[in-house]
Order: sequence, then C-alpha cells, then structure tokens
Amino acid sequence: MPLTWSNAPEHVGASLAATIGGPRRAPSSGSCAAGARARLATRIPAAIIPALMILATHLHAEDIDLSAVPEDIPEQIVTIQWLVDELAPGATTRTAMVFDVPEGWHTYWNGRNDTGFPASMNFQLPAGMALVDTTWPAPKRYVSPGDILDHVYTGTYPLFVDATWDPDVPVPAEGSVDVTCIIDWLVCREACIFESDTLMVTVPVGHDAGTAGNSGGVAQSGSKTQSGGMAQSGSAGDSGGAGDDGMTADADANHPSPSGKHADRLRELKTTFEPRLPVPAKAGEVTHQWSAGTQKDQQEASSETAPSVVELSVPGATRVEFYPKDEGTRLLLPLTDGSSKGHKLRLRTEIDTEPLVGVLAAFDSAGNARYLDVRIPRP
Repeated sequence: MPLTWSNAPEHVGASLAATIGGPRRAPSSGSCAAGARARLATRIPAAIIPALMILATHLHAEDIDLSAVPEDIPEQIVTIQWLVDELAPGATTRTAMVFDVPEGWHTYWNGRNDTGFPASMNFQLPAGMALVDTTWPAPKRYVSPGDILDHVYTGTYPLFVDATWDPDVPVPAEGSVDVTCIIDWLVCREACIFESDTLMVTVPVGHDAGTAGNSGGVAQSGSKTQSGGMAQSGSAGDSGGAGDDGMTADADANHPSPSGKHADRLRELKTTFEPRLPVPAKAGEVTHQWSAGTQKDQQEASSETAPSVVELSVPGATRVEFYPKDEGTRLLLPLTDGSSKGHKLRLRTEIDTEPLVGVLAAFDSAGNARYLDVRIPRP
C-alpha cells in the first residue's frame, strides 16, 4: 500500500514525504531564477532527519503520496540574492550570496551538526570564469529540545564567493557572461523544510584589472534578467536584520573595495561580516595541551576507554566556544564541552591520530569575538 500522510505513523509520513522532492523546474524564458522549490511537508522533527535520509533511499517516489501534505507553508521561506561586482582578468572579485532567513527560522553551517546540513551551491560557469573559494562566517550554537546541538545562521548573512577571470581567455565581445547557480538548503524552526532555487545572473567582465568595479549584477530569482541585472529567490518578508558582532573592516589587497553598481551593499556586507570570517590563529594566540582523560571523563562520555583531552587557552578571553569542522577528530561531548566561561576550553575527543579542526570563538568582556581557524595536531 502506498505510504500516505494519513496512514503513516505520527510524524513519519510528514518526514518521509519531505525527503522526496519533486523535479527541479528549469528557469522560465527570460527569468533569472524560476521558483524551483518542490512542495514539501510541514513538520519534520530535526532530530530524525539523519534516519529519514537513510530510510528515504530505500523508497521510490511513487510509494509516497504528497497530495495530503498540508499547504500552510509559504512557497519560499528563505530568499537569496547573489551580488556580483564586475570581474577583471587576473583579479579576484569577492561576490556575496546573501541569505535572508525569516525570524524564528535558521539554516546550517558547513561544519558538524547533530541534525541539519549546509547549503550546497552548484555553479554552471562559462569558459574563462573560475571560483577561487567560498568563505562561511562563523555560526552560532543552537540547542534544540533533547540536547541536540547544531551550528546555525539566522537573519541576514552572506557566503562570500571569490571569483576571477582567466587573463588568457578573451573577454566576450558583449562584455558580459551568463552564470547559473543551483542552490539547495535546509531551513528549520520546529519543523524543517528542504528548499531549492536556480539563480541566473549576467556578470560584467572588464578588459583589464583597472576597469573592474564599474558595474555589477545581482542574482535574484523571480524577476527578469537585465544586463548587469538582477534575479532573486522567492519572497519571504522581513529577514530579521544583520548579524551580530558587526565591526568595521577595511578591504584587503586580495579583495579590493567594491566600486560597482552594488558597491554600497557589498561594502556594507563586508564591513559587517568580515569580522565574523575565521582567520588563522597567530603564533601564541591559542595554546593547547593534549592529555589522557580520567575515569570520570570515560563515564561522562560513555566511552569504553578514557578519551583524549585537549585543553585550549586564549589569553584575555572571558568566554570561549568551539565549532567543530567535518574533518578532524570527533568531539565526544560537544554540547557541554564546546562552550565555557573564562579563557580555557577542555574538549574530550575520540582516541585517534586525527587533529582537532574547527573554529575557536574568543569573546571579550564586551561580547566582541575573534573567530580563529585552528588545527591542533596530536603530540
């Protein structure tokens, strides 16, 4: 019998239905980003998402009836804009993929989480254009009922995507190229929704590095493409404002200050969020000490053997948090160990040869934070 909303066990029908998305719709003619989000379920308890993803791989789409899924969720919850300054041969241009998340909802960092997963971006680039790197701001710790720990984003935040143009590839005669980005993400409140959109933008390309920044584009689904024009994803109302810990930061030599059509918005994002971009810890900025755990550590971690312990110290900090990345050793008690008052943090890890890898947030007495990329090798 096909699985339907009504005959499935409580929550399971909704959750399974939500893991099966309809086919992604291609952008309509002349549209920068046609709505590409399939209709999904309204209630997906975040704690069971990993199990649902595994279970869904054993089901066929025809086995699930989506007709009974309630329709009381907006067509699109999160809106996305891609702000693109003009590219120049041989120069790196910092663009911004800006997510607007309504109040009460959150999306996920690209490190370790108990439940959610980060946004994924699939770019379709023309010959000559390349993406150098994507930089994620530091997240916030988010604890759900049941002691579930995730690292999330709320409100308005950018992912900085650095792009360049190969100086050995001639600039198109029209002075611009069309770029497509397919984005998938998970947005959660007490329920979780899978969303997807296709963004298209016309990106101006200058003939030399000296012309960069004279114009630009915004990708934003649902509106018409213009030369250097815009396309934006969905419509979701107010975004909940800019992120915390905003500080002034000057553009560095690798990312010249924007001066194009959308320079003011890009400059505002860089000023607000660059202080939240993790930077490598300087020599002596963070000290560490590995040791063997105690019997108490073993009991608290429910481990067969005493875990490894690494103690981190950031002089001058009044509170320290650690956000673990996907690579490296695994924290055994991230909820209790990952945040501490004072300048020290004691982390219990698995016994292996992997380093500790993540972002260390060091807060001062005023609540301002330094976000440090750390990679702590084993002794």
